[in-house]
Amino acid sequence: MKNNGLSVNIECIDCKNSFEANAENVKTTEVNSEGNTLSIIYVDCPNCGRRHYVQIDNDESSKLKIRNLITFKKLSKKKLSGKKIGKSESKAFEGLRKQLSDLRAELMKQYEGQIVTDTLTGESVTLHFTLC
Repeated sequence: MKNNGLSVNIECIDCKNSFEANAENVKTTEVNSEGNTLSIIYVDCPNCGRRHYVQIDNDESSKLKIRNLITFKKLSKKKLSGKKIGKSESKAFEGLRKQLSDLRAELMKQYEGQIVTDTLTGESVTLHFTLC
């Protein structure tokens, strides 16, 4: 996977090792909780292997993420062609981003500490989110 330049520093809560989470070491899995399929983004500590769950998406947040990407591409294309991005467009995009961020924060609270089933491995895992 190619690093797109985005990265976040994480301190492992077990071994206190500081490491960078980026496109090369961040992974996605799907879990099932009471019939709901969730997409979970995680990174493993390179020192001790502790798994850090950093993001969660359900159907609603996945649709919002797509809306955000479409809007971002539209605004980027407009800016690259030399056109000005209006205040209303900018404000609407910021509203979409905040809506997605708020929903993901709610999902983290809702699923924190819950035991879910990893659909790829069949293992039961307890979700504990690491906030970056």
